[in-house]
Amino acid sequence: MITWCRSALLFAVLSSVCVGQSPNGCTYPGGIPAGSADSLAFLWAAVNSQTGPYSLDCTQTLLLPKGTKSVWFIGQGWGCDPDYPGCEDVVAWEEDAKLSNGRILFTYAGMNPESGPPSIQQFSDVSADAHDADVTLVMHGSLTATPDRWGASWTLEVSANTWQCRVFGRIDRGTGSNAMTDWTSPDPQGPQWSTSPLTATVPLGADLQLKMESSPGGPVQVTTAVTNQQVGTQSLDANALFPSSVLVPVSTATGNGTVNHFHAAHTGTATVSLTPPESNQGCADIVPVNVTVVPPQTLGPAVSIDNMIVRYADQSGIPPQFLKAQMAQESSGTFNVSAYRYEPLNGWVGDYGVMSRHQDFRANQYSMYALQAIPDYQDPNGIPQGGSVDSQDLATQTNFSQCCGNSPTVRQIIANNPKQNYGTNNAPNYVNWYLCTINDDFTAQTSLAASYGLLQIMFETAYEGGFRGNPTDLFDTQANLAAGKGSMLYAVAKIENDFLKKFGSSPALGVPGDLGNDFRKVWSEYNAARNYSANVIKRIRTYLPAGTPVFQ
Repeated sequence: MITWCRSALLFAVLSSVCVGQSPNGCTYPGGIPAGSADSLAFLWAAVNSQTGPYSLDCTQTLLLPKGTKSVWFIGQGWGCDPDYPGCEDVVAWEEDAKLSNGRILFTYAGMNPESGPPSIQQFSDVSADAHDADVTLVMHGSLTATPDRWGASWTLEVSANTWQCRVFGRIDRGTGSNAMTDWTSPDPQGPQWSTSPLTATVPLGADLQLKMESSPGGPVQVTTAVTNQQVGTQSLDANALFPSSVLVPVSTATGNGTVNHFHAAHTGTATVSLTPPESNQGCADIVPVNVTVVPPQTLGPAVSIDNMIVRYADQSGIPPQFLKAQMAQESSGTFNVSAYRYEPLNGWVGDYGVMSRHQDFRANQYSMYALQAIPDYQDPNGIPQGGSVDSQDLATQTNFSQCCGNSPTVRQIIANNPKQNYGTNNAPNYVNWYLCTINDDFTAQTSLAASYGLLQIMFETAYEGGFRGNPTDLFDTQANLAAGKGSMLYAVAKIENDFLKKFGSSPALGVPGDLGNDFRKVWSEYNAARNYSANVIKRIRTYLPAGTPVFQ
């Protein structure tokens, strides 16, 4: 809980003038008087009139910072003791306080032979004067005393009450009862904003939330602008999302319009300017916040490939939590770099769809990687083993040897692996071919008609995207990644291209969650399985990026 209170402010003494001689004089104590925690300034004048008339003229000039709400004057003076015999001195007083814009806050002039001027306790509202700029307060007092055995003195104390104005930041850190990070705020804050911007740090992919509050007054609706965008030194993909943006503003603020959202698209730096309305007395400045987007410290539960995920996310503009959630969906949360799935019935990239039927890619386009096939009606003489087939390609066939022998056919694999849900996932081909043409069987091309790696990209899809190599080179092993292969490079490229076709490289984000809704459509293109996109969305909150507090 934050408690707002009046605070002592630093002040600048621009000038001080005093006429007189010791023991008569003006003093300006260098510190705040004891017991006056709210005191901004203190002025004291004194004369000893025993030996002759003396006159003092004292002036102190102070700076009231922009945002000062009010000033409070407490003044009092003393002459000789009227009850003491022979008290016949005459004391003349003049005192006033005014601002540099000419407005007089108070003034007094008079003569009193006895107890001095009346006590002053005056409140002055200066919020309009100090709304847009600093103002100068001039405190002036003069004192003249005729000869007597007693002296006279005069004091004026000034306190100031400023509007408290603070900027707060946080990010969404995922699941659990305390999903949001605590609002943090730099300290100190105040008039130094005009020369010293605030500094914030945000993890890549995060939803940065900024708000401004004044006290009294509460949350402030501000307008925002993002400038000075400097994407880091990383090499972006040719089709990267938001290629010129470190921070992408979300146009609709939440929290009754007071919480402003920004998507951290790439590592680098940017400046967010928060501009309060002119009518707001408490937050009178445009507040610049210099934001640095850095790699996340965590992406939910740690896995060995987190650094790789962050690297691909930064290069592509795909949020790292989106990539990790999709990997978790494809691998059932195992993040297996050698994940594999044979696709016998897929109409676009599967064995029945393109490899051994229809286009018959096993016999032409991919013949160098084809597994030896028995004669069938499509190729009556059978298919010889391709010259580029290696041991890992052959190993995909032996995965099914226990159920289906050393050279399994498509029908054998479908019949003996009901948990793969081949019929459910590809219902039309299952009915039209598997159930209705029982005499058509062929050797399964278990390497060509399969998906590989963390993002389970199909060999045919990767090949269309520029991949060249054995199908099993799409496993995301260290050796394959070092050779520029693996599923990540080609799967990320497909996601980028599908996104660009639908939304362009830098779509406007109207409300928080818009980017996720855009990716729902992209994921449906990537995998048409029922509820695939919805399941990826559900997993995202487990892998939200986290790091240090926004303001430290």
